[in-house]
Amino acid sequence: MQLAMHMVTIEDLMPREHFLRKLEAALDLSFVYEETAPLYSKKYGRPAIDPVVIVKYLLVGFLYGIPSERQIEQRIQTDIALRWYLGLGLFDRAPDHSIVSQMKMGSRMMLMTAPTSVEIMANLGFPSARMMGFMACPNI
Repeated sequence: MQLAMHMVTIEDLMPREHFLRKLEAALDLSFVYEETAPLYSKKYGRPAIDPVVIVKYLLVGFLYGIPSERQIEQRIQTDIALRWYLGLGLFDRAPDHSIVSQMKMGSRMMLMTAPTSVEIMANLGFPSARMMGFMACPNI
């Protein structure tokens, strides 16, 4: 038996006409950094998960009808297109579902003093963000 060695990147595996390529080109998520800046400490704690990755994580869950963060994580582990969209390499781990759930739900104080996922998703043109499971504090 002969083994063959191939050099391949995730870019090579991602179809040129895939919907997520079009979405990446059309959707500017740079505003997320400014909106979420107050939530991140530059001095303390572990390195943060990129907030744009979190928004994309939740967005693909909505677009593909994946009902839970755990299922989104599992799908990202096996779907090349989703890995490409989130900027993950072939061997990178997907963000852990529990971290995403904690960030999505957040503490009541954080939601009252900082932009919420509801506001971020509304900025993306999803006025019914509550329907997507982005529940914030009751007074929003």
